[in-house]
Amino acid sequence: MKSTTKIASLKTEFSMRNATNFAGSKVILGFLENIGLNQALQSLGLAKAANAIFPTHRILQMLIIGWILGCERLFHFKSLQGDALIAQAVGGRVPHHTLLGKDLLRLGKAHDHVAPALRKLNVEIIAPQLPDALILDLDSTVETVYGNQQGAEVGYNSHKRGRK
Repeated sequence: MKSTTKIASLKTEFSMRNATNFAGSKVILGFLENIGLNQALQSLGLAKAANAIFPTHRILQMLIIGWILGCERLFHFKSLQGDALIAQAVGGRVPHHTLLGKDLLRLGKAHDHVAPALRKLNVEIIAPQLPDALILDLDSTVETVYGNQQGAEVGYNSHKRGRK
């Protein structure tokens, strides 16, 4: 099913009828629609088989939306599965969370130019939306990790000195 209704034109009401857990994301989903994220992802030319139910651009769109909504791991995308607003944003049907992992693996093996192309696309889409002057605010929060987790380094830790 191809959705033609814009996210911004969806009716917002404060009742429990047709409630969604992600109603607050309507603004973000509308922004992604206005900047043409789906069309930009289509321009990458990462085609799957002609009979694929979920083309690559919709998989990438779903991953971006899920990460914005706080899905840190692929199994967290399960919470987006039955949501009507998310389905509307990705074109009518939400891909199963296991398909996302399979497609990421396929993209990683078959297309080594995907990461640079996505970085370039990010700059092309986001740069016109940014103001001329920005303030960069860095957070130096320390989070203690246990074991040898990826990206963990020994640094300043006021609670447990010498720990990652």
